[in-house]
Amino acid sequence: MGDELSEGGPTAAHLQLAAGEDSLEDLVARVDRGLYVSHFHYVNGLLDTRRALMTGMTRNGLFLVENGRIGRAVRNLRWTESLLEAFGRVGGTTRAREVVASGLSESIAVAPSLLIAAGASPARADEE
Repeated sequence: MGDELSEGGPTAAHLQLAAGEDSLEDLVARVDRGLYVSHFHYVNGLLDTRRALMTGMTRNGLFLVENGRIGRAVRNLRWTESLLEAFGRVGGTTRAREVVASGLSESIAVAPSLLIAAGASPARADEE
């Protein structure tokens, strides 16, 4: 399929995550203090494939959430997280889903917004 990340092996080309029952407003209302990520600049999933350990940067829309409301913009940050562990902390998913295209391949995903509880290691804020 021309995806240099797969090194010639099989890869998911059309991933679909099931819709949930919530609206985005419902998910945000559950957050006492956290971050609303509207866009990832990149995601690199090659750190540890067995644990699905990924790293990436946010961009163009990272906001502080306090007392169930989206507030001020905050600086972009770099994150490192196991996708498997993050999926284990999902606290809700939206009914609405969006098509997300990969920048490096012909792959696409259809995914809802997710509410993910904080993990064990905090993210580090970086300059964009």
